Amino acid sequence: GPPRLLLPLSLLCAAAGWLAVWPAGKLVGGLAAVGATTVTDHASGAAFPEELDKGQRLVATGVRKKFGAVKVYAVGLYLDKGSSLWGDANAQAAALLKEAPGKATLRLVITSGLATQEKIAAALRDSVEPRLLALKVAKADADEVLQAFQAAFLKGPALKPKSVIVFRLAKTGVEVSIGETYRVEVKSPKLAHALLATYVDRTAVAPKFRDEIFVELQHKL
Repeated sequence: GPPRLLLPLSLLCAAAGWLAVWPAGKLVGGLAAVGATTVTDHASGAAFPEELDKGQRLVATGVRKKFGAVKVYAVGLYLDKGSSLWGDANAQAAALLKEAPGKATLRLVITSGLATQEKIAAALRDSVEPRLLALKVAKADADEVLQAFQAAFLKGPALKPKSVIVFRLAKTGVEVSIGETYRVEVKSPKLAHALLATYVDRTAVAPKFRDEIFVELQHKL
């Protein structure tokens, strides 16, 4: 099989206080798809279930690109069906970021063979770090949270095209799952905020995806 990454002991120790690991076994709970109805992201061909359990509904899908053309992964945002943001003509990033904890999920589908654990983890850290610091998190605390986030990601199953990564934005932090059996929580509510901001704020990493999110929220009931 593919080589597995061995994390430095210092990284694992720094991360230990922030991680909660679920026992092995098929995932149940907030990450499972409900029914067989899916939506295809036209830019990438990736399929997304219309609903996740716990009553979350697909808002929009998009693609994260690098170097202008390489489609690294497709991404979808899910939001609780009971959210007041559905049909809100004034729905914007600030309201979504406030509403998201416990009610929103990001689902990524790898679309490029160039997307390794290391590259995705590094890119996410680069995007999340300034947003975490903007929330007045001390640099040392931000470093610990980001190390834990990277450790959670890097210890998971090796990525390949069609691999699915799910970030559930919990009130206590970010639950990371890769595939059907790997699931870890990074305990930091501000990490959940900063991760979502990466996709929905004014300098979002996938602007078309961000714009589609708010078009859909504003016009769907």
